[in-house]
Amino acid sequence: MRSFLQPFAGAKELIRLGAFLLFVALGVSIWYATGPARRGAILRLIAYVVAITVLVGFTQIESWPFTNWALVHTISRAKMNRWELIGVDGAGRRFEIDPQAIQPFGMEEFDTWMRRDFFRVDAGGRLEVARWIIDRAEEARERYLKRGRIGTDGWLLSEAAAPHHFTRGLVWRSPRDVPSDRFVRLEIWFSEWDV
Repeated sequence: MRSFLQPFAGAKELIRLGAFLLFVALGVSIWYATGPARRGAILRLIAYVVAITVLVGFTQIESWPFTNWALVHTISRAKMNRWELIGVDGAGRRFEIDPQAIQPFGMEEFDTWMRRDFFRVDAGGRLEVARWIIDRAEEARERYLKRGRIGTDGWLLSEAAAPHHFTRGLVWRSPRDVPSDRFVRLEIWFSEWDV
């Protein structure tokens, strides 16, 4: 579909602008409509949003607000990488630390800081960061074994709470995924692979 639409690349921006302006116009029409006309205006806006979202999804052409920003990523990097936080218990067993352990800090923000700043910090600073991570992981481990919850977010809405944006999947799914003894050491693994 992308190759078919390539000759129209110049007009794409105008089409996006038109799609957004029509969205705004339909929204404004609800504001001015009264009585039975208001219901029709609402239904037109809903139908338009559904239709344009399906079209954008089908063509894979980003058009805010009908897609999320990730659709923009049409050029991928040749190399991918990822941090893994590994907690080690007293017996030397290794357990991946669930990303929810660092809540309320989001994994995306933490990951960005680690990539940009972790190795620019002196050895004492890196040790302090490692202590903070292991302390958070230990609190999360105890909380998970006692209450079945890993992070601190969601205390009010539980499972209905909004997740962090593009969060990695759950690592701790059952009590056997965490040690019964406390974490005594942290390993930070950085994996990199060629796509």
